[in-house]
Amino acid sequence: MATNESESYNHVRRRAKSVTRAEDIKIFEAKKRKSQPDKPCHKPRDSLFTWSSNFSNFTGFINWGFLLLFMGGIRLLLENLLKYGIRVDPEQWFIVLTGRQEGGPEHPSILLIIYSVVPVVLSLLIEKGLASEAIRTTPGIIAHVVNLAALVLLPMVVIHVNASGFSLVGATTVCSLYSILFLKLWSYVQVNLWCRLALHTTSKTHLRRQSLSAKSNLNTYSPNTE
Repeated sequence: MATNESESYNHVRRRAKSVTRAEDIKIFEAKKRKSQPDKPCHKPRDSLFTWSSNFSNFTGFINWGFLLLFMGGIRLLLENLLKYGIRVDPEQWFIVLTGRQEGGPEHPSILLIIYSVVPVVLSLLIEKGLASEAIRTTPGIIAHVVNLAALVLLPMVVIHVNASGFSLVGATTVCSLYSILFLKLWSYVQVNLWCRLALHTTSKTHLRRQSLSAKSNLNTYSPNTE
């Protein structure tokens, strides 16, 4: 029993001595590097691939991966181009995308793009009427709903009715423009509604404070009967 205790004690002492020795070596190496005349900027530390390094910024690896993918795609493109050449007619792409040979001379895409200013002006006029209280809240909300619904439905209906007059690029541009306008006007209407509600609440609170102060002044006022 005593032999086992002494062995375990010696084992613990040996481990403590080895740890101390490792720390001494590390401190000695650090002092030695600091004393070098070339002023080394590197220092020993844990690998970046270990959990103890606390490294979490892998942006460089992601950029490196995208660079490899880009270079591989370019190499494949050049290889196919040199091996097979250009197998399509770029002029036909231009005709399909722009619709140069489609429709008539009315250019409905350009007309819809120009008309997109009208819903914006209508929203501005409705908001001005609501701000000046020339239009009540309920009719103003109904007008906004009708305006936004017409803004969304107009390009779809026109493209469906006159599909032959639109090219791929023209229809895509019109739909994208009207979708963006719908989101912008929706945000515009909502923000103005929040501002009006906040202003109305503030004015009601201010009027209530004025009425309470006036009432307190009447209660504290005592007329002179002399």
